[in-house]
Formats: sequence, C-alpha cells, structure tokens
Amino acid sequence: MYETNTFNNVNEDTQNYKLITKLVNIGKSMSAEKNTGNLLSMILSECMLITNSDAGSIYIKVSMNDIDYLQFTVTQNNSISINLKKSFVPINYDSIAGYTALSKKIFNFNNMDDIFTSLGISHDSSFDKKNKYKTANMLSLPMKNVKNDVIGVMQLLNKKKNPNSTISDTSICSDIVIPYTNEEANIVASLASQAAILLERSKLYSDINLLLETFAESLVTTLDQRDPATAGHSTRVAKMSVKLAHAVNNSKLHAFTSIFFSEYEIKELFFASLLHDVGKIGVREHILLKESRLSKSEIEALKYKFMCLELLLKEKQRNKTISPQEIVILESANRYYEFVLSINYKGFITDAELELISEINRMNYIDENGVTKIELLPPHVLESLSVRKGNLTPTERTAIESHATFTEQILKEISWTKELKNVSNIAANHHERINGTGYPKGLVGASISMQSRIISIADIFDAMTASDRPYKCALPTDKALSILQADAKSNYLDSDLVNLFISEKIYDIER
Repeated sequence: MYETNTFNNVNEDTQNYKLITKLVNIGKSMSAEKNTGNLLSMILSECMLITNSDAGSIYIKVSMNDIDYLQFTVTQNNSISINLKKSFVPINYDSIAGYTALSKKIFNFNNMDDIFTSLGISHDSSFDKKNKYKTANMLSLPMKNVKNDVIGVMQLLNKKKNPNSTISDTSICSDIVIPYTNEEANIVASLASQAAILLERSKLYSDINLLLETFAESLVTTLDQRDPATAGHSTRVAKMSVKLAHAVNNSKLHAFTSIFFSEYEIKELFFASLLHDVGKIGVREHILLKESRLSKSEIEALKYKFMCLELLLKEKQRNKTISPQEIVILESANRYYEFVLSINYKGFITDAELELISEINRMNYIDENGVTKIELLPPHVLESLSVRKGNLTPTERTAIESHATFTEQILKEISWTKELKNVSNIAANHHERINGTGYPKGLVGASISMQSRIISIADIFDAMTASDRPYKCALPTDKALSILQADAKSNYLDSDLVNLFISEKIYDIER
C-alpha cells in the first residue's frame, strides 16, 4: 500500500512539474510576442491544448459611440473549418459572453442546459445548426487586467477524452466529451488574465508607436509648409523606401540572399526616410526657398541700375559728351538687362553666356553726381549669375548640404527605443555615395548602410519626378530611371538596389 501511494505521488509530482514548466514556457512565449493578433491566437491555442478543448473563441472589449461591446476576434475549431466574421456582442446579460464580462465570474457549464439554470438565458445554437456542430459543454472566463477590469472574454468548448476525436452534430457527446475541472478553470483563468495584461501592454506599445508615427508625420507636414513646392516629398520617399526594403526581403537574386530586414529594421527605415530632411529646419529660408539665381529684390536693384545707366548715357548723348565706348554700352544696355532676366531661371549656363556675364561685369558708371563709381554686378550678384548649373552658389550649396548634419543632430536628441537606435545615422547618410563623393561624411562603399542606400535612391527619384517647381520641370519617369541607372553605373548609387527599384516598379506608389 505504501509503495503504491509513493508511486502515485511521484507520478502526480511529475505531471505537476510538466504542467508548471509548460505554463512558464507559455508565459515566456506570450511575453515575447508583440503582435496582438498572434498573441490572442497563441493564448487560445495553449488554453485549448491544456484543457483538451475541441474549440474556443476570444472576444475583446471595444467601445463604439460610448457603448461597450465584445468583438468576436479569434476562434479555433479542431473539428470544422470556420470563416471568422468579426461580429459584435453588446455587453449585457442577454448573452453568455456579455454575462461573463459584466459579472467578472468564471462559468463552467457541464452541459448547455446548465446555462439557463445558472444564468436564466438560453444558449444560442444558431452556430451549431449552421456549421453542423454540437456544443456539449463550455468554460467561459473573463480576461481581467491588473486593475481587475475585464478587457475580454475567453470561451472554451467541448473538453475531449481523446484529443484526436472530432465532433459533429451527429456525435454522441457523452462518449467523447467530459466536464472541465475546477483546476483547469483556475489555470486557464490565470493564463487568460496574464494574456489580458500582455494585451494591454501590446496595445500600449501600439499606441506609443502610433503616437510616434503620427508625430513624425505631423512634423514633416509642418516642415512642408516652409516649402510648399516640395510638399509630400518625405512621405513619398518613406513609401518607396519601405516598399524597396520589402522587395529586398522577397527577392531571390543572389545579391540579396544574405540581406533581410527585420520588422524593426523596416520601422527604422520608415522613420529615417520620413525624417531624412528634418535638418532643413536649420537652413535659412532664403536659401532653402531660392527659386532663381537672383532674388526679386536683387532684380529690382539691377533694373534700377540699368535705368540709371541708360538715363545718364542719354544725357551725355544730348550734351554730346558721350564717348564711343559709352555709345556701345547705351546701345547694349537693354539687351544686357534682358539677358540677365533670361538666365535668372535657367537650369544651365553655357560658356558663351558666362562670357557675356563677364562682359557686363566689366561695365560700370559714375553716379549722377559724378562722384561714386557704381558696379552693375556687385560681387554677390556676379557669383549668383555665374553658377553654371542650378541656382545655388558654393556657399549656399554648403548651407543646403548642412541639412544632413542638422538631421543627425536633431534625431540624436530623440530617445529612440533600442530597436530604433540607428534612425539618426540612417537618415543622416542619405546623401552619401558609394564612390565617396557624397556628403556630409564622404563615406565609401560598405560603410554606407543598406537603409541609407535605399533612401538615396527614393530621394533622388522623387526629386526628379515630383511636380513642376519654380526652378525646374518634373522629369518623365523613364528619363528619371535612366538617370538612376547612369548614377549606378558611375558608382554613385547601389546598382543592385537601383535594378530592383526599376524591375519591381517601386516608384509606382500613390502620390
């Protein structure tokens, strides 16, 4: 007798140890899961497994128009296939789930007739009839958080003698189904409450992530107001960057076999690409918004100078004191002024045009008082007009390029989570080039991260194809893609990424 009891005790201890170990492992798995849907499926599966349940469902509490409902969120059934439809159950005493949520109690129904006896309501058998299934018994449990608030309800159905049995509307359930024990109810209730706490943590994580995303998007939208001509640029770059990262993950090409972006790396890329130009907040507005070589005020000043010059020379001509050289200047003054206007918005200046600028620069005159020598083209105006390509002087270009450094400085001040720690570095390096000709650090090759290379391609493409701006016309897509290919061939951009960008039509996004 003593030996038999000892054996039974040892066997019971072994079973308890296995159960405790399993519960610990379940807890670890649930704690590591961040995705709410996966977490719900996981907890339901484990609770069904522990109790040998054939089926189960989870309802999550939601509010709509200040009224609380239970949303039918997750369901599993080992005997039949179910197409989940996310229906809503009012939280009241008219349903088992609603009753469980309001009472905060565990209900263990050994058979479905017990429901009316215990709660005064009948089991809704419409699901069973529709799916040719039979619900024989049920465990209905509230999912409570640390404040003892119910955030959901779990229901387990049909505890089976044999886990491999299947149940239908023709089954003799007394041969297949056995009652849930109180111990099982307590274990599952504990797991359900742990899941509730983790769900709230997951929701908090999602809410914080959403807060960060919307804050970043709002910041970018605000910055866009400084330069409406480039509005939407950062959002489009972010869309293309994330799309290209997913394309890398899905690619079977040899170039990408060793590269895979995790969920957090893609999230890093999203924030880095969305905020890649945030440093432009540190660039003076007259430079950032410069649309032409000369500003309106500079053009006005130049116009005044040409008018004064023309009046002065005409006066000399009337007084017959004008020199042959001044006659040439008088005859050319209007042409010179029109020439300056014509090149003010021009994208590229030819050698001949540069020479004509120099010719105008050599012109000067004495003011009407005959005292002050006046330059038609002061040094800063001459420098602006002499820019061969674009409209920025070397000094202004340096100021614009400083935005990459400002971006890194600004983003480094944000307390990013561990998973997003590289955002500032990725964003700051979007103007680096594979051959080392980029800025601000002049990085070469492998020292430029894949995320930064991705942003570079999306940034350049969008800058070329964005809607017409005062200082440039939008390029057609095929022309922009040809330029990307040329840049890749010149080792400015990652050629593998450029080819993938083109072949997968990453540029085809909603604008």
